[in-house]
Amino acid sequence: MKRRKSLEETDSFLEILRIEFTDYTQDEFIFRCGFSRSTYYRLMKSEPVEIKLSLEQIGAICRLCKIPLRTLFERLGIDLTGIPIDKENEANREALSAK
Repeated sequence: MKRRKSLEETDSFLEILRIEFTDYTQDEFIFRCGFSRSTYYRLMKSEPVEIKLSLEQIGAICRLCKIPLRTLFERLGIDLTGIPIDKENEANREALSAK
């Protein structure tokens, strides 16, 4: 049985998201995000601000982790100042998370 990494054992942005928000193994996460293994390992070594992802990969990460785009961007250190928040969708998310 493979041992699952803990949050304390990694400083990789993608590994932290995978561990914190999913139950996927690293191989499952790589496959479902559409990464090659070499790309994933390269991204694991990168600082969050240096990570270059396709729109499809960004969407896959948000779907798998069940997080809003805004959360992903904030965790990547992307300044979202001046970008409007969709209040209706935000209210729906808050109502769902309260259940």
